[in-house]
Amino acid sequence: MSRPGITYQDIANAADVLKTQGTNPTIEAIRKITGTGSNGTIGPHLRRWKEIQSDSHRIAFKDHLPEQLVLLMKELWGQVIIQSETKVSAIEETHQKTMEELQQELDKYKANNQRWQNLFNQWQQEKSRLINDKLSLESAISELQKNISASENKQDTLSQRVTEKQERILELHRLHSQVQANLEHYRESAREQRLMEQHRYEQQEQQLQQTIKQLQQRIMSLDQDNSNLKQQYEKITFEKNSIQLEHEKTNDQLNILEANYSRLESELNENIHAKDHWQLQYRTVEQKLNEQIDSLINLRAQIASSTQQQMSLEKQLQELIDQNKILGLDKWDLAQEKAQLEGQNKQLQLMLKKQVMASG
Repeated sequence: MSRPGITYQDIANAADVLKTQGTNPTIEAIRKITGTGSNGTIGPHLRRWKEIQSDSHRIAFKDHLPEQLVLLMKELWGQVIIQSETKVSAIEETHQKTMEELQQELDKYKANNQRWQNLFNQWQQEKSRLINDKLSLESAISELQKNISASENKQDTLSQRVTEKQERILELHRLHSQVQANLEHYRESAREQRLMEQHRYEQQEQQLQQTIKQLQQRIMSLDQDNSNLKQQYEKITFEKNSIQLEHEKTNDQLNILEANYSRLESELNENIHAKDHWQLQYRTVEQKLNEQIDSLINLRAQIASSTQQQMSLEKQLQELIDQNKILGLDKWDLAQEKAQLEGQNKQLQLMLKKQVMASG
């Protein structure tokens, strides 16, 4: 394979110079003129040049054409082929480079599209998780509200029981006052009968004292129950306040989660818009790629047209060769006619000389 920097045309020009100088073109002689080129580079080009020279000599001898004309036409045709190959190579290289750039850009768009798709999936998962958290919080809030309602009902029940206890205490105080009033009444009525009924009075007094003690003990027990109920009421009130604070904290967390959910939903909409934008760019690049492919197809059609033109030029060259053959035949006929005319002219001159000599 030829090394970049030296071409067949350089080798052919050097060989033509050596041939003009009457020197046999060799690899070393050509390297001295070009200043570069290895044996593997110069050798194939030199063999090709010698084959063309041999073909040109054979065609010139066969078709009676000047060898220089054949060489010139072959040289022109070789230059046309080299220029065509150079242009085609440059176009193919440019197209390949463009295709690689478009492929890289397409891969980049695909990678971005995959990354946005992964982000979209992550946001979908985050959204589902937030929705589940929201449902869990709503369930917890509902449970807390039920507990608050139950606590309020319990508090109302306890308040009712405290009220009933207080009413019972008042009733006991009233009974105690009534007993004391009855006792005074008994004392007043018993003054007259004290001597007669002292023993009975003492028994009744003892019974009444026992009843009073029992009532006092019952009052003390009710006071203790009332104190316990107050403590329970205060505890329930404290629990109610704590539950209300937790409820407020839960509402704040729920508001924060709703704000985060709204922000994530907005970001999701923006990312969806960005995804649509990248998809539009991807379609644009794909359209450009299709246009490049159409250009390549047109280029191949042009190459096919150039090939047809080449065949047409070869056909015209063959026609010129045929015409040259015909002209050679005509030249041969004209030469024969010229020889005949010259013979006739000589005969006429001899006849004229004879006539002049005869008349003299």
